[in-house]
Order: sequence, then structure tokens, then C-alpha cells
Amino acid sequence: NTKTNQTTATWTWTFTTNGTWNATPLLRFTINGLHNTYTDGLLQISRYNNTDSTKYETITIYRDWTSDNGKVIEIDCVNQTVKLAGQEIDYWGTFFDLPKGSGAIRCEQYDSTYASNYFLELSSYMEYNERYL
Repeated sequence: NTKTNQTTATWTWTFTTNGTWNATPLLRFTINGLHNTYTDGLLQISRYNNTDSTKYETITIYRDWTSDNGKVIEIDCVNQTVKLAGQEIDYWGTFFDLPKGSGAIRCEQYDSTYASNYFLELSSYMEYNERYL
């Protein structure tokens, strides 16, 4: 499941999983470009609750992104790691499963003043193993 060249501060990635139980994802985001004057900022990746969109689990990364063009961010919810270019990086938040059936992942970017601001152009890739119980 891929999503290419997202060029807005906030976007939603819908998906459908098969199986009879929740799946645990591996998410990869390739940084295809840095935009605007902000080089440091916050990237939040969230899984929305299917029944209540105000309740979601989030992984948040805050850093100076200046030298990160072309690198891959990897959020591995199975092994509970967050990496940039293969190296573990600081983050905060909660790793998540994907609900069986339809769901959504939301990506949000905030600049150093915590205003919603697009500064990373991202291509995204998600994989997961279907789970049957």
C-alpha cells in the first residue's frame, strides 16, 4: 500500500486490512524534498479510531530535518522502533495496530512555532501481515 508525493501539511491515508484480527504495520516515509523556510518541526503519524475520530494513537518525531532529504523514516510497530536512515531516533507516543477492515492513518506536520505547516514532501509505504484468530 503506497501513497506518493504528499505535499500538504495534513493528509489522510485510508486502507483496508484483511484477516479476523488487527494487523501490526511497518510504515516507511521517504523524504522527497524540504520546503518552506522551516527546517525543524514536528511530524505526527496517527492511527484514527474507526468509531471516534477524536481518539487516536500517535508517534511524534521532532527534529531539525535540514540534512534529511532522501532519507527514509521507518516506524516499526512490531519491534516498536522509529528509525531514520536505519538509525534509531528519538520519538514519543504510542505504537499502534491497524483495525481489521477499513481505517485511516493521518500524517500531520507542524513547524517550530507549532503552526500547521508543510515542510516535508513524503512518499509513503505500508506493509502488514494479516492476522487470523
